[in-house]
Amino acid sequence: MITPADVGRRVDDGTGRVGVLREVMRDYEDPAEPPLRRRKRAVAFLRPEDGGKEWIVPLEDVTRAEGADTGGR
Repeated sequence: MITPADVGRRVDDGTGRVGVLREVMRDYEDPAEPPLRRRKRAVAFLRPEDGGKEWIVPLEDVTRAEGADTGGR
């Protein structure tokens, strides 16, 4: 299970894409959804290892990647 203690480590997003865990939010609401359709969900924010655009993944899909330690934050 991924937790906030894993921030800064390499993780797999469930599709085989590996990134660095930036944040864990258990009560994220997507601001792009209409207010009455928003629901809280657990998500992880990941970024590419070499920099780039961050992406959001359902927390239950995220696992530690092989060689997951990047030295923490």
